[in-house]
Amino acid sequence: MHLLLTILVFFLIFSLLIVIHELGHFMMARRHGVKVEEFGFGLPPKLWSKKVGETEYSINAIPFGGFVRLLGEDSHDKKAKTSPKSFSRKTLFQRFQIVFAGVAMNFLLAWLLLSIGFTVGMQPLLVNGDDFLQAVREGRVELNFGVSSEVALQDSTLPPQVELPQVFVRSASDSSGLLPEDQILAVEGQPLFTGDDFQTIWESVSDFSLQLEILRGTEKVSMDFLLPQPHRALISGLVPDSPAELAGLQSGDLVLEVNGQPVWLPQQVLSALQASQEPTVKYKVQRGDQVLDFTMTKNEQGLVGVFLGVIYFPENQPFSYYDGVALAQVTAIQPVQYPVTRAPLEALSEIKRIGGYTLVSMGGVFGSIFTTGTVPEGVSGPVGIAQMTGVYLQEGFVALMRFTALLSLSLAVLNVFPFPALDGGRLLFLGIELFRGKPLNSKWEGIIHSLGFIFLLMVILLVTFKDIQRLFQ
Repeated sequence: MHLLLTILVFFLIFSLLIVIHELGHFMMARRHGVKVEEFGFGLPPKLWSKKVGETEYSINAIPFGGFVRLLGEDSHDKKAKTSPKSFSRKTLFQRFQIVFAGVAMNFLLAWLLLSIGFTVGMQPLLVNGDDFLQAVREGRVELNFGVSSEVALQDSTLPPQVELPQVFVRSASDSSGLLPEDQILAVEGQPLFTGDDFQTIWESVSDFSLQLEILRGTEKVSMDFLLPQPHRALISGLVPDSPAELAGLQSGDLVLEVNGQPVWLPQQVLSALQASQEPTVKYKVQRGDQVLDFTMTKNEQGLVGVFLGVIYFPENQPFSYYDGVALAQVTAIQPVQYPVTRAPLEALSEIKRIGGYTLVSMGGVFGSIFTTGTVPEGVSGPVGIAQMTGVYLQEGFVALMRFTALLSLSLAVLNVFPFPALDGGRLLFLGIELFRGKPLNSKWEGIIHSLGFIFLLMVILLVTFKDIQRLFQ
């Protein structure tokens, strides 16, 4: 029953996207007085048709596509070309509007569905790994580490697993409390994914301890970690006659504290200096074996005139770490909801962001096909999209609406791509006509679009074949 419902919903969604797209061409053509000879759902051969007015409406055998056939478009009939209702007789701008209208309708549908989704509340749009990690950092995605892939495969009721970058302990001193291969999940309550993340948090702390969350085997361990800093801020130079020089500071001094606040790095020294509203500032420095205190008055810029560098003491490094990967279960994804006045703006922002990412990704797909003759992993055709429809169908109506919006956006971006037989290819020819001052030979343009159509059909068949292969793996 679920399979039949999935197939039905898939065809309903696909039909909606095609009809909306072709309706854009249809309405804009009618608006500019162009005769629409045929409005076709699917690709030939024709299964059924009916003529209403001057337009023939048809259903075709290949259900993955659609078209609007306009008088004078890709035609060698001189009578059709000279008709006042011919596409070719319209101005360049009118033809541009007719060609672009399908893309515009898909963008509009995506924007409308996302606006509704953001108003009622829906899951965030996570289209790549960076989006996902950012959502985890913001607490919108909850994870559970420590369940092996073997256990996950045996228990189908467990949440899905994802592979994420993680930081692991390579070696540690006996006093650190850490063990080799400990997985550092979080530092100071912040999820950790890379060594750079860890270094950033490490350098920002204002005391001598860090709260770590560790995964040791399958057991989670929390610990307060004493932090012997391997870095020190070094005074590398002084401005002549500056407050620092007049107070007695010297090049080579190590800055330990600023106004009683421990510091290790130049940016911490500067932050502590700027945080104080007092005209005077106190530095505690180490000079050889001595620890000295200095008090000075800031200059007009709120500074004291020192140049700072960093000195590193590797013997103070309590442990070493490396970047790796680990499996985690996605236990929850918190919905995003905005006021009704803000939701359309957020939807527009997401369309811009995801549309740009999709365009780059599709460029990579076409590049891979032309250079290697293969379709990259992760690219889905009709069968793969039908499978995803079943997943979103189980999640509910809002999830299905979100999925439809992303499909509509993908269809819009695909059609913008300047490839023959796509709307973007036709827009490219219009651009060439604008540049040349006259159209290209219609016969050759028709041949190029036909070759592009054959190529796209072959790509669809190849991707579909790979989708079917994945079903049996």
